[in-house]
Amino acid sequence: MKETLEIANGVYYVGVKDYNRRVFDALIPLPRGTSYNSYLIKAKEPVLIDTVNADFKEEWAEKVDVLAGISEIKYLVMNHAEPDHAGLIPFFMKENKKAKLITSLRGKKMAQEFYQVPEERIIAVSDGEEISLGDRKIRFIEAPMLHWPETMFTYLKEDKILF
Repeated sequence: MKETLEIANGVYYVGVKDYNRRVFDALIPLPRGTSYNSYLIKAKEPVLIDTVNADFKEEWAEKVDVLAGISEIKYLVMNHAEPDHAGLIPFFMKENKKAKLITSLRGKKMAQEFYQVPEERIIAVSDGEEISLGDRKIRFIEAPMLHWPETMFTYLKEDKILF
């Protein structure tokens, strides 16, 4: 298995490195490649923060499954709808039939359109809204047009980590 990194107690980096990508947004050179950032919070109600590019499905799924079990994840947060952040949403939602996708109000429409997530499996959050994970809380901070109109941040309150 590829290495995972525990960045705080029960918070893991489960992203992947893409050494072959050479350009970002058809503009910015990437001579050393890039990383796709995804995080797992092992709380009473586990949550994934973003996924990765779909080309890395096996590596990402193995990391998540070993740490928590894909079917045990309660929430998947989509902070941003581009495929390098959200490309494995369809795979995850198919593998985990009970998980809910958390996204911004604008992100809800994008998740439905780009990733065919059914409305009943989406929780659309507003700026400042919080969701309890049982033993921790996550807060959502809207950042529209930081990159795309639906962009938001997720803040893990107890650990003071901004995703």
